[in-house]
Amino acid sequence: MTWLTTRTQHYLSYLVREFKRSSRKGWLGGSILALIVTCFLVVVISLVFFSGIPVFQNPESGNEVLAIQQVSSIQPSVVADAVRLSQELYGPSQEAKEMVSQLLAAYTLCAGKDIIIVFNSGGWGSTSISQSVDWESIISGIKKKLSQYGYRVATINYRRTQYNFPGILNELKEMVTGYLTKARDLACRIEFLTRHYPKLRVILAGESIGTVICDSAMNYLKNNDRVFSIQTGTPFWQKNTISDRTLVLNDNGFTPDAFSHGKVMTILITSLKNFLGLDDNRDSGTVLGFLSSPGHEYWWQDPGVCLPIEDFLSRHFGVERKYAY
Repeated sequence: MTWLTTRTQHYLSYLVREFKRSSRKGWLGGSILALIVTCFLVVVISLVFFSGIPVFQNPESGNEVLAIQQVSSIQPSVVADAVRLSQELYGPSQEAKEMVSQLLAAYTLCAGKDIIIVFNSGGWGSTSISQSVDWESIISGIKKKLSQYGYRVATINYRRTQYNFPGILNELKEMVTGYLTKARDLACRIEFLTRHYPKLRVILAGESIGTVICDSAMNYLKNNDRVFSIQTGTPFWQKNTISDRTLVLNDNGFTPDAFSHGKVMTILITSLKNFLGLDDNRDSGTVLGFLSSPGHEYWWQDPGVCLPIEDFLSRHFGVERKYAY
């Protein structure tokens, strides 16, 4: 990235010099056009690659971004590991400093907990659990079930995108690449927590497009048998890594998910009807905030949701009570 920036600066300097020396109209017009194109490319590249890092949020405190207040209370070895990991991901940058603060804050939040649920929203990945009311009901159901087994559970929201133009451009780039960058970021955060809490277990929860990053992170974490994933409404193009530790739901028990089953015409027709006010289908979830997809909502009380999730939790968490301490 430094090389690209340097080369761009050199090229812009060259155009400016030629612009000053040139008296020919044709060259002048060509230089201006090249200057505009170059500036456009620089802006796009900057927006795609420099739009901030994903953040952990605490849903139980108004979705504030996790940040450490006092480092002195944390073991030096944990702090050193957070610094090392952050610099591996982001180099000596402001983003790395923010990552250290979030890792240590998440470490503090996990103290005394047995299971952490990390939620990944659908759409552009900028919303929280409270803004996804159907999944809020699912997380409440999961926590209630795990509490019955005797576990102490906490929830973290993983906001992977800032809802602005740079953030959306960056998210589009991540979608195309299968979330290679953000999935590695998420996987490293989970590895950090499970490394320093040897009995802590993690459930990566995801809806819609958020399932893609869950699945990509599970690939990084395939050898970590304390990490599990529950996903609903996966995109039709996504080929999930189905394993014993992953549960994928693409049918709420009432209506098969049109988005998951690739029913593009159904989505387009339903979206048009809703736009014109001609459809009162209450079972239409949304994709990317504006497309209507029948069956794309998943509530805890739905038979295609609570029953398979309860079975999944029973198989993996219902036999033995394991505490973080």
